[in-house]
Amino acid sequence: MTPGSAEDQARAALEHLRQSAFADGHPARESAERTLARLRAAFYDPMLGMLHAQQPLAYGFLADNAWTMLAFTEAYLMSGRKPYRDFADELARFLFQELWEREHGGFMPCIPPKGGQAPRPALHAPDNAVAFEAVWRLAEIKGTANYRKWVQLGLRSPLLAGDGEPFARVREMLSRGRMDLELVGRLDDLRTRALLTAVNRLDLPRKIVSFVDPDDQDYILAHKLEASSYPRLFACGPDLHPMASTDEPGEVAAVVEALRR
Repeated sequence: MTPGSAEDQARAALEHLRQSAFADGHPARESAERTLARLRAAFYDPMLGMLHAQQPLAYGFLADNAWTMLAFTEAYLMSGRKPYRDFADELARFLFQELWEREHGGFMPCIPPKGGQAPRPALHAPDNAVAFEAVWRLAEIKGTANYRKWVQLGLRSPLLAGDGEPFARVREMLSRGRMDLELVGRLDDLRTRALLTAVNRLDLPRKIVSFVDPDDQDYILAHKLEASSYPRLFACGPDLHPMASTDEPGEVAAVVEALRR
């Protein structure tokens, strides 16, 4: 990891996101937002993916793209801001196009040399684990079934020995499935953001938050998210049937506990 690299910046953004729980006015949230904006503005090229560092120019490294993708999926789940989700998805498409090892699965550590003169680089398990976690999140957030299938293929790749420790977290995500939280409320409402901050303070690696506008009655009725008032957080089982709900931030931990049982 090069100091000041895209990987380094993305790791810092993740740390600040988790410190702040994306709470309004928290200085670590402000640092995270600045770093995320800098990553997209100064380190991203639509043709090259994440640049490793501004000087000297280098690009196409899995670590830079994977950690940035993870940071932006975390930012989306903590805030509900769709541009964070969409940028992470741009990076996922770049990784599958440029770094995916098509024969066995998994992501190469850098763009392979052209012309076949040099040997293809060996796959790096820890960076693949980061990429797989972000891709799993995107599969659940966006409903992209192929992403989930490719993660499963990568975990079976003989080039990665996917039974190892780096992949334990991703394997649990796949085997146990998403922890589904439906947040019905407007994101510009302070009460909605207070509920979301309470969720963000919990350690929930498998959480997937769906952000529902209270005016979307078709979705609310179809998923049985009716309530006398909103905002409201619903904890839902595998069939998306609500198991518990609350409109009080102090009750969020107890509501989420219903999904652990």
